[in-house]
Amino acid sequence: MLSVHPKDRDYLRFFYPSKEELVYRHCRIVFGLNSSPFLLNASIKHLLDNAPLEYCNVVEKLKSSFYVDNCLSGVNNVKEQENFIDIASKLLSKGCFNLRGWQSNVASKYVSQHTGEASVLGMLWNLDKDTLRCNINFEILTCETKITKRFILSTVQKIFDANGLLSPATLPPKLLLQETWKLKLPWDSELPKNIVNKFMKWSNEMYLLKEVTVPRYIAINETSELHIFVDASKSSYGACVFVRTVVENDLKVTLLRSKARVAPLKSLTIPRLELMSCCLGARLANSIIRALNLPGIKVIYWSDSEVALWWIRGQGNWSVFVANRVKEIRELTQFQSWRHVPSNMNIADLLCRGCTPKRC
Repeated sequence: MLSVHPKDRDYLRFFYPSKEELVYRHCRIVFGLNSSPFLLNASIKHLLDNAPLEYCNVVEKLKSSFYVDNCLSGVNNVKEQENFIDIASKLLSKGCFNLRGWQSNVASKYVSQHTGEASVLGMLWNLDKDTLRCNINFEILTCETKITKRFILSTVQKIFDANGLLSPATLPPKLLLQETWKLKLPWDSELPKNIVNKFMKWSNEMYLLKEVTVPRYIAINETSELHIFVDASKSSYGACVFVRTVVENDLKVTLLRSKARVAPLKSLTIPRLELMSCCLGARLANSIIRALNLPGIKVIYWSDSEVALWWIRGQGNWSVFVANRVKEIRELTQFQSWRHVPSNMNIADLLCRGCTPKRC
């Protein structure tokens, strides 16, 4: 619904197939242009910034609820839901944006779907159970399938796991891909048998991850705490964030987000990789605190590396590598928040070593 300024329309010319070979110009923003997402976001922001003050509560919620052309938000009850949808639709209609297709786990007069499964930013939302799961759609591979470096990369890229819920199970193919880089194999040449067998075993178990679900709603109150576990191995490092909350005398612990990364090709010592996992954990926690607006929540970081904890807590003439990461960690966290956890009790151990989909 965004109009293009007349002086810029020549950049949006196109031929219409006909005998006369007519040339047209788009007068509206074309979906798919590099600038389209930015222009849409800027237009919505401008619209909300100039909304009536009486709708300030809904406006503030809308400002943090848009992902390109999708609005994703939550309310506490049906009355609040209907009020939010009604006001949001009126506000956006002033810019000729037609908010429609509302989905919720609770029925109301504005909701078009409240049962079954719905797609939410690449994930599947079970409206009846109010749970989320990743959209896994893989074909079983056969011996005739040619496994190449390009094929492994394209397979990994098909897995959309924004919150890292499947990180332990999605790490193995990334490690295999790194192994092919070390062997300096061409993109489209068939890989060695040992790599092919490992990849096929992993790929043929991916369907099991369809059963992995997490609750969509996470209770957060004055008792809530964030617990971040970090760990590293020779091949990878990772971090995971849990929220711990007491609800009606019942303790609930829920995984919020995790991330696993392959170690650099240049060999690093285990203490340095452990420090990189601490830095990753600090970034994840900071992004969650900002996204959920939880500036006062208690945060505790757990690592089984005494060397990394000594770097974070102490002062010294560190190398540039250590000093840069310690500086970032201290900017994002309080050094008093870092604690030691025994290796056999560190949940992030599974994250940094990876596992088969069956084990996950």
